Amino acid sequence: MAANGEEIRFSLEGGKVPAPSNLGVNKNNELTWTGNGADEQTSFLLTFFGNVSKQEVTAATGTNKVAIPANLAESRYLVEVRAVKNGNYSPPTDALKISMKANKPEDLKIEGLDGPHGIATDGKWLYITNDRSPGKIIKTDMDGKGGQFVFDKLENPTGIATDGRALWVATRDSGGSVTGYNAYGYAEFVKPAKDKRNIHYLSHSDEDIDSSLGKYRSPLFFTSDKGWVAWGDLKDSCSQIIDDSHILRGMTCDKKYIYTAYWGAGKVMRMRVDGVGGNDAFITVESPEDISYDEKHLYVTTSNSVDGTLIRASRDTGAIDQSFTIKGLKNPRGVAAWGKYVYFVEQAANRVSRLFLGWAAE
Repeated sequence: MAANGEEIRFSLEGGKVPAPSNLGVNKNNELTWTGNGADEQTSFLLTFFGNVSKQEVTAATGTNKVAIPANLAESRYLVEVRAVKNGNYSPPTDALKISMKANKPEDLKIEGLDGPHGIATDGKWLYITNDRSPGKIIKTDMDGKGGQFVFDKLENPTGIATDGRALWVATRDSGGSVTGYNAYGYAEFVKPAKDKRNIHYLSHSDEDIDSSLGKYRSPLFFTSDKGWVAWGDLKDSCSQIIDDSHILRGMTCDKKYIYTAYWGAGKVMRMRVDGVGGNDAFITVESPEDISYDEKHLYVTTSNSVDGTLIRASRDTGAIDQSFTIKGLKNPRGVAAWGKYVYFVEQAANRVSRLFLGWAAE
């Protein structure tokens, strides 16, 4: 096994069919290899073994890559390889260990960034706010291409959220407000919050939330750095649910829990939506900024102009995955997890990057 995690060399003993060489993993979530001669006329059977699952994948004759199954239940696997020719299988190789490992962030090189702050996506488009006056909102595709200005005269836009049909934007003008716009015509249609000082980030739930505090249809979540935490229906005024003296930043909800970044206290707090228990410290980390989540993890930016970080923590336990942590970021702000990537903003670097959440080899 290669120590650098990028290449694995192996051989098949006792078989008459040559094995592939230079087996590795690329950023497109594929196992790849190089071969020559008879290798190119041989297919390969790869078996992924986990603690609770086993899957087989066949690489067709003449190919040099195979997609790693996307529905694997564990994050660490052993992979057994057999060469196949004329219906005959070679003996299996020694197992190859494949595991999740963070890649280097990819700068999307979006033009026109000017103090980027918040980021949101509907899976088709990225929306980034620029927190300088006159504030701009930039829309790009998921690769950061085709950038265009959606708005260019907002007063200090900070947080942003979208469901694909509407955009909600937080601004610091008029004492702090949240305004909803049509995502296609960009006409204002609702203002669920106003006169709320220093709203930093927005988060939108695409599911109804039924809690001890009320039932809300596709609610917005946001905080103010004066300790004001709110949620509410898109057509109605938002309601305050926590009044706290701590300086707060990002807020999100996975339907079961509300997570809030207590920037001044150095904690991400977790509160059940059904009201059971209290508002408990879930993650301890210096200066947490914004929060996003996927099926298993929370992603949190921590703000520092010199050595900010992007961390990943378990949604079950709050344990931080130290092997994932991205250090040395320049004042990281908004974060949004979607599909195979997590996207994040570095305000001091005028940069939006993404990190592939795929496979790497050990």
